[in-house]
Amino acid sequence: MEAHGGDRFATAQQVAQAVLFLVSDASSHITGIELPIDGGYTL
Repeated sequence: MEAHGGDRFATAQQVAQAVLFLVSDASSHITGIELPIDGGYTL
């Protein structure tokens, strides 16, 4: 955990919110993305 950028891991709810955004009309201009949901580990 020391190498982890944040102080906690994402919850299932937070991951679900990111997924819901990517499948919604709000992300219609996004054609390809790698979205790390890792609490800042890959800063």
